[in-house]
Amino acid sequence: SDVAVLVIAVAIDPEAATRALEQEATEPEPPMSEASEAPEAPEASEAPEAPGTSETSEVPEELAVAAPPEPEPEPGASRAPPVRPSCRPAPSKGVRGELVRPHCVALGAGPALQWGPLPRVGVGVSGEVSLLWPRVRLSAGGAFFFARPARVDAAGTLGGDVRLGLGHLRGCGRLGRGSLEVPLCAGLELGALRGQGVGIDVPREDRLPWVAVGADAGLAWSPVRRFALLARVGAAVPLLRQSFEINGLGVVHEPSIVGLRAALFAELRMP
Repeated sequence: SDVAVLVIAVAIDPEAATRALEQEATEPEPPMSEASEAPEAPEASEAPEAPGTSETSEVPEELAVAAPPEPEPEPGASRAPPVRPSCRPAPSKGVRGELVRPHCVALGAGPALQWGPLPRVGVGVSGEVSLLWPRVRLSAGGAFFFARPARVDAAGTLGGDVRLGLGHLRGCGRLGRGSLEVPLCAGLELGALRGQGVGIDVPREDRLPWVAVGADAGLAWSPVRRFALLARVGAAVPLLRQSFEINGLGVVHEPSIVGLRAALFAELRMP
């Protein structure tokens, strides 16, 4: 073997054996084979980078995180219509501006009845304009009651005919919810009682001022948004005590201390 040959060589000529070992150590190693020079295949987990993914092509972090701006709406684009306030009574939850502006305007008119200011039960017409808030109603209007006879003789030929025209301001609280409403109102009336003599030699017309305070309650039903029916009953107290008189016949008519009223309105409501 190689070891035995080396031992014999050292025994015969130690110097020659030493030189042979040094020469063998200094000789270069033979080149590697092609198989050994081939680069190792990349592992399956290390996939090659796709083109364009180098550090120079990376997007800055600020641009990657920022969301794209939302497109502005095109001119004339359709928008949902604003919710219009309702004319029906409801708890007021609006802001201060909604408490200042009325939610709708109501125009009402209809027949009316009275007893007290005129000699007998009188028929008339009444109308008003109202501003409506969820719990408040403010009205301004007027009424006219047709002439009723006041006679002082048994035959019913002497006396006068009396009629009443007035304007009123009224404030109401609106109770109820939805289509039903109960307005509770108080107000002031200003007008005139007019009397025309009947059956006398020189008939003439006279006028007395009418000043009264009143209160009433009503019931309103609004089957649709823009229409309502309102029934109202109340009383009025005149602040002036006056009467119609005819010379030689005495007092023809004096209004009672309390007058009763009733009215039925059809209302058009405009939000």
